[in-house]
Amino acid sequence: MTTSDSRRRWLAPAVAGGTALAVAGGVIAYAVSRPGAGTTEAAPAASATPAVHSPDDPPDVCSMIGRADAERLAPRATARSSSSGDSTATTWTCTWNGSLLPDELGTAGRIELQIKRYKGAGRDAEIAATRQYANDIRLDQSATSRTDEDYAYTPVRRFSGIGDSSHGQYSRSRTGNGYDEAKGYSRVGDVTVQVKHHPGGRSAPPLPTGDIPSAVGKEMLREVESLLRQASESVAAWRAGKPYARPASPAATPAPAGTPTPVPVDFSANCAKFSLAAFRFVPEPKTGAARTVQPDRTVTDCWWENTDIPVDGGLRLRNVSISTVAFTDRAGGPDPEGARRHYEERRTRAVKRARDGKDPEFPGISFGRATDLQGVAERAYMQPRQHRTSELRVGVASGLMLVGATVVEVSYVGSDRPRGTGIGSPTSVLMPEKEAVARFVPLVKAVAAAAGQ
Repeated sequence: MTTSDSRRRWLAPAVAGGTALAVAGGVIAYAVSRPGAGTTEAAPAASATPAVHSPDDPPDVCSMIGRADAERLAPRATARSSSSGDSTATTWTCTWNGSLLPDELGTAGRIELQIKRYKGAGRDAEIAATRQYANDIRLDQSATSRTDEDYAYTPVRRFSGIGDSSHGQYSRSRTGNGYDEAKGYSRVGDVTVQVKHHPGGRSAPPLPTGDIPSAVGKEMLREVESLLRQASESVAAWRAGKPYARPASPAATPAPAGTPTPVPVDFSANCAKFSLAAFRFVPEPKTGAARTVQPDRTVTDCWWENTDIPVDGGLRLRNVSISTVAFTDRAGGPDPEGARRHYEERRTRAVKRARDGKDPEFPGISFGRATDLQGVAERAYMQPRQHRTSELRVGVASGLMLVGATVVEVSYVGSDRPRGTGIGSPTSVLMPEKEAVARFVPLVKAVAAAAGQ
């Protein structure tokens, strides 16, 4: 392994699952690398469903949630299905029980999906499903209003555009015993849909009094809303006799054996629109650009860097790196859904790293809080981290933003060190998190404005 290859993985958590920040020849640059993206066992492929089928045929419930989301929320899970019935209804269930790696702590993620179709002549079945859904939402609303010493509940949130009626709620233990669940319900004609998501990782801390933090509740409800929407759309297609299996997203597919190679491209043509923002943070930078083409996306990486800025007593390193990942569908057109899934996957990973403070795959790197950025692009978040490895010692603020069919990643990197030492010197002083975050916010806003041009 060359020196540049060995350095490449230390900054990888900046964009793990997409592109990875690399240190090549002493210059911090973006290069395509997907550590961890293809090292875990992929979720089982969705079972094939016939293009034409009878609405009376039993559904393949495990195909009603996309493979990428199943693997993201319940890593290394094996989907298991079951069914039961009586004189009033038939129920089909699929469960994804994730598994932990040997050095992971906490619990594994879990998803449960239940599809229940009611029986009856004429509109009797739909009326029965309507009554059941009304009972479900009434019970959830009552949980919000009652005083409970053991559990805390968010208010019921009604979703729009999912089935005939739909809602969700998040609840967790006040004692920190590990109970942590987001659930969603919908009705689609004579069918009720129920999905539950139990997040993996360490148990949520105790919450003796007060409400669930709004950011936590919002994130959990966002996840369960996405799962419920997928399942409800599949149920509607199944009832109509149409194909209903969710597509296997490329995000859940193991990385190909041969990692795509970045090809140098003209900096001015590809990165000039971001230069005004970057120059404010990196004086007299060296610049570069590269492009990598994959079947479902094109990655363009731009960087501005100066590793030897003179300061009192030593040298300063400053770097800005911007990576745009443009997703395309099989027809070659823009793929906003692919971009959204990629963003969601990355944000979920960032939240887990923030909760654990580290990632076993990347020793020497610690992670700070993942924070949503309001008013930036369609959606955006940021996360600071610190690198303390033999190859590199820097403080970093990085984040992602969603812009249509494109995900843009921005990183701001810095450290100070004595003269005559390298960027991995143990005597390096990492850019403080407070400074990194304070300067990152205006940087990402300027990049968002440029990306929207």
